Amino acid sequence: MSWIIIYGLLLVVFAAGLYCLYRVLKWLLKRFGRLTFWSVIVFCVVVVPLTLFLIYRYALDADIVKPSAKIANVRYCEAFENGKRGLIVHYDITCSHLKGRNIINSIEILGQNKDGKFYYLKPISKTSEYRSRKERAGISRTEYCDSNYKKWKDYTFFIPYDELFHRKGENKFQFYLWIDYQRTKKPSSEYEHLFSHDKNWETYYFFATYDKASPSVTAAKGKTQKKATTQKAQKSATASADTTKTSTSDEGIDWEALYYNDTFWWWWIDEEEYE
Repeated sequence: MSWIIIYGLLLVVFAAGLYCLYRVLKWLLKRFGRLTFWSVIVFCVVVVPLTLFLIYRYALDADIVKPSAKIANVRYCEAFENGKRGLIVHYDITCSHLKGRNIINSIEILGQNKDGKFYYLKPISKTSEYRSRKERAGISRTEYCDSNYKKWKDYTFFIPYDELFHRKGENKFQFYLWIDYQRTKKPSSEYEHLFSHDKNWETYYFFATYDKASPSVTAAKGKTQKKATTQKAQKSATASADTTKTSTSDEGIDWEALYYNDTFWWWWIDEEEYE
């Protein structure tokens, strides 16, 4: 019922505006004659809009208008590509005022430690193609904006689970979506951060279960490394001789020392956020 009242009031205001315009035009015609009357009409209907349009275009070409970007309609699920199980993410991108410039779309993966905090992951190897522009686990892809209003529907990223550092068992991950853009239209122009994520970014998480930890997972560096080594040496000195070896990738890691010394895996990147 309330929307009917609102629309009714808007209709009354619109009708009153038309009536006032009619009275003004009638006064102009009577006061100044037909020539002046039509001159005013042409000025208001043609000259003013054309001038505003040219100013707007100049502002765009001079990079005065600030670029903007928006990510929306994010969907993601588990999928298989090329025989690999992983995460596939779909979303829509809209960019404004970026004609003639490149943008870099990125997805970056964060892993959760035992305390529940999320940290960016490093690429699983130096040769991995799954690395973002910031050298984190993820993907970065360059796109060209050929218009001032550019939209990509159903933009897609796929990241295999085996490209993510992980512990044995269930691991919880998050992902962030970024957009960086060129400051100017020059090919050598530096890139600047434009968009991080939409308001629902905290809900973008997924789980993956592994039979064993990543082969490259080793003890954390620093004091924890020393403590783990000391504890291992003490255990070796007091334990009876045992030549049995295990094939698990967790061998040689003092997990308890890593957890309870308030340090994290060496492969977590210190948390960074864009301003």
